Amino acid sequence: MNVRIENVLWQLAKFYRERLAEDHPDQPITMSVAALATFQALKDNGDAVEQVDADGNVTWKATPQLLRKTGLEPGPLVTFGPEGH
Repeated sequence: MNVRIENVLWQLAKFYRERLAEDHPDQPITMSVAALATFQALKDNGDAVEQVDADGNVTWKATPQLLRKTGLEPGPLVTFGPEGH
């Protein structure tokens, strides 16, 4: 299954992955795991939502609240999974 994620969330996941790599160089983390952990934390905080369409495709999006807090734009969708990152 592939998951589509707004670029702003992808960039936040990359940022957190880099910080984790600096803090824990002996514990590599994949981008997919970083994206999932970042999304879950943002979702728990009310800053991201998950949408599933009729075909079962999943899209993760930033809430307007997160976009206001960060001053960022959602950007294009990034696909990850077996066919993506």
